[in-house]
Amino acid sequence: MASWGLPIARKFRELCSERGWEVSLIIVQEFRNDDVLEKGIPLSPEVVETLAVAGAGVEIDQYVYH
Repeated sequence: MASWGLPIARKFRELCSERGWEVSLIIVQEFRNDDVLEKGIPLSPEVVETLAVAGAGVEIDQYVYH
């Protein structure tokens, strides 16, 4: 995502503003008892910056199964 660059992120924001669209990053993560290596969801500073410039929302759904 960050590899698209900030100019593309700005274009997303512009298009969404003009047309009433939304930009979103939706992540779904499942944790299970046998997944001992699960560590959450890392987002690099570059990805966070790209999302912010695009005006994107972030939705994270995490499910824990025992």
